[in-house]
Amino acid sequence: MATNPERFFRAVQERLIDMVLIRAGSFTMGSPADEQDQMDYEQPQTVVTLTRGFKMGKYFVTQGEYSSLMNTNPSYFCGDADRPVGTSSWADANQLLRALDTA
Repeated sequence: MATNPERFFRAVQERLIDMVLIRAGSFTMGSPADEQDQMDYEQPQTVVTLTRGFKMGKYFVTQGEYSSLMNTNPSYFCGDADRPVGTSSWADANQLLRALDTA
C-alpha cells in the first residue's frame, strides 16, 4: 500500500512541534537525606532556579520522524522506526531544530 509522503511529513511535523512550557521558578532537586532506598547520586538536595521558561518536546522523537527530516539516524539500536532516537549529540538535536524551522 502506497502512502502519501506529504501527509506523513505533515503528521511528523505537527507531532515534533508539540511542545510544553516549562515555567520559570524554583524547585528542590534530589532526595531528602532520610528517604528510604535513596541513591547516593540523589544527594545533596539542591534548590534549582530557572530564570527563564523554556519549551520541551511533549513526546520523544522517534527514529522514523528523525530520519524523515534528516535523512540519517544517529541511533545505535536501529531497525524499528517507532523507537526513540538514541545516542544523538547536542549538535544532532540542534540540526533537527533548525530543520523544523525551515520545514
